[in-house]
Amino acid sequence: MGEVVFFQHTLATNVEKRLPAIAAYLGDYKKLIEIRNKGGEEEYIVLMKGDKEMFRDERKMRACIDNAFVFDGIVQQFGSFNEYILSFDPWNDENDYENLDRLLEDLDRRFVRFGAISPMHFLVHYGFPVIKPDSNIMRTFYRIGLTKSEKDYIGSVKAARRMAEATGVMVNSIDTFVTLGMKKGNEVCGKEPKCGLCDMQDLCRYCRQSQNEPT
Repeated sequence: MGEVVFFQHTLATNVEKRLPAIAAYLGDYKKLIEIRNKGGEEEYIVLMKGDKEMFRDERKMRACIDNAFVFDGIVQQFGSFNEYILSFDPWNDENDYENLDRLLEDLDRRFVRFGAISPMHFLVHYGFPVIKPDSNIMRTFYRIGLTKSEKDYIGSVKAARRMAEATGVMVNSIDTFVTLGMKKGNEVCGKEPKCGLCDMQDLCRYCRQSQNEPT
């Protein structure tokens, strides 16, 4: 769970290459609880910040330690983290994802520095019908006319759900297919898009508008 915090407001590639170190230092919640309870947190922070393989953001390091206690509290209350998730009946899709959305809201409420998007990122690993609406996905969905803005993360999730229902694929596969459809994702559809290299030109509102602009 610790890795999710590091992806918040950070370029994914900068985090991915440091995931082994993040997991080694912050992957064991019981170890983190013991370190803080024994007064060793400051020394441990210094140790992590001194490791060039580690993502050296102190606020996110401390958030992971805070979240270890949150995680432990959930385990104590529900018996296991899985039981906590199941208490929301999140696989019940007969109510238009209402239960799953309540779980997302509760994760955001409980955990430190999660925000609105990190719970989605976290539940993708559990196979739930969500996507991680990163900046590339939100920008793409907006440009092809599926959402209201490049920051519309809720609209992006809803769009992915509609796409999944129409095609019969899993929701958490949609971002992969979109990126593949755009070839190299943010390398093509960045701030200055290379529309000529994209396979989605016919679907793209942004591309049509740019082609109609006077030269």
